Amino acid sequence: MISPPKELRTPNARYDYTNKDYEAFRAMMIKALQEKIPEYTDTSQTDAGIVILEALARGLDILSFYQDVMLNEALFSTAKDRESVVKWSKGLGYVPKNKTPARYQQVFALNNVQNSDFVIYKGTKLRTPEKAASQSETFEVESDFIIPAGKLGNETDTNGDYIYCATIAHGTSITDDLLGSSTGQSDQSFKLSYRSVLIDTITLYVNEGSGFEVWTRVKNFLDSEGTDKHYIAEVNENDETTIIFGNDLSGKIPSVFDNGIYANYRVGGGEVGNLPAKTITELVDNIALVRETFNPYEPLEYGAAAETIDEIKINAPAYLRTLWRAVHIDDHSDLLLINFSNVQFAKAIRDEDDRNQANVWVYLRNNAPLKEDFLAELYEFFDERKMVGNSVKIFPAEFYTVNLECSLYVKGDYYIADVEKETEVFLQTLFALGNIDFDTQIPLAQIESLTLHAVKGLRSFRITSPQVDMIIPAPQEIVTLGTVTFSSIGGK
Repeated sequence: MISPPKELRTPNARYDYTNKDYEAFRAMMIKALQEKIPEYTDTSQTDAGIVILEALARGLDILSFYQDVMLNEALFSTAKDRESVVKWSKGLGYVPKNKTPARYQQVFALNNVQNSDFVIYKGTKLRTPEKAASQSETFEVESDFIIPAGKLGNETDTNGDYIYCATIAHGTSITDDLLGSSTGQSDQSFKLSYRSVLIDTITLYVNEGSGFEVWTRVKNFLDSEGTDKHYIAEVNENDETTIIFGNDLSGKIPSVFDNGIYANYRVGGGEVGNLPAKTITELVDNIALVRETFNPYEPLEYGAAAETIDEIKINAPAYLRTLWRAVHIDDHSDLLLINFSNVQFAKAIRDEDDRNQANVWVYLRNNAPLKEDFLAELYEFFDERKMVGNSVKIFPAEFYTVNLECSLYVKGDYYIADVEKETEVFLQTLFALGNIDFDTQIPLAQIESLTLHAVKGLRSFRITSPQVDMIIPAPQEIVTLGTVTFSSIGGK
């Protein structure tokens, strides 16, 4: 592309590219009008010529707005539309994370003991009771579960823990979703019939004339040969999933066969499946001999929402920087954020005594505990990626608790008790776990400003303790709120 002459690109007295709103367009056109026709002196809003000019200025203002929107979407850092951000991340080789389902341990208690093993089959559906304020959430048993002969299924050990628990996952299975027939063309795409598909549960079957075979899902076709039976699953901004095939150069084109493509998958997932203990208590279809069922504990794994636009903007460039391996100290935290949906924050710091050791602190979504099995999975993950001679140690997040003493001046027509309660709720929301990352320094003036604007009954708000300008945690710490006390005047 030939660049325009420099004099047409550099702002000067004649070309001011910073004035792009209604008033600026109006002023510039009136100025140009008076330069062309000096005798045109009536610039009042009642003049017919000015009315036409103002209508044009309004049209230019609207066009300028849409021009800015389009330009913003053309840059990864300023894009606001999810479709644009996903396209940019795809160009960087990164596939944004989709929703994941919550998983629980589930107890099934029988009416009486049986002389033979009792099987709860894979796919058995359970749900939460329906309430007026919310719909019921459905869960499924992930694999066949056996209650041994002579047991009721609700037995506990000496610690009070249930011995026999099935694993259930949030969502509903969709089977035999017929997608259609291959045309033999390159880059064919087929949309799944349901939204909110859990990508990792898709099983795609393709018949090329010799019976149905399971094809393999890949993130992209960069490493796919022309004969590889691969496909891509893409999720758009409307939570619709599309299956995409290759072009016989990167990924195989399915051979032409009538109704030769169908899929099984599960829909659901996300944070809506994160529930308290003993809330999944109903069977969708009654099972003879089962007296009751319930989830005795909090989730084994918390469900996560699809990656947000802001998270994609952080993780996509990090994916390109790391290129799978942990070399730089920041690679260790980036890799966890990129590859594990349940890791919300991570912070890697080089060990002070051993420069070849990376210490990594991890915060899991919903402040879930860092269990031994997941910890072992993380160590195995890094064993494949770290440099020879380097080591990694992983720790749960540490917290920096801040106790606030606040001075409130309440407006005269508000009750002090109500304003204090509203202020405390706002501060708790502001400091809620999951809102603040590791090593985040927080100016007290910013907290004061946000609180003053959020709570209507406040005339003024000051933090009197701690007596610092900035809350400064250690790099491996996350700031949390402890106690809040108030000294209030004014109001009722």
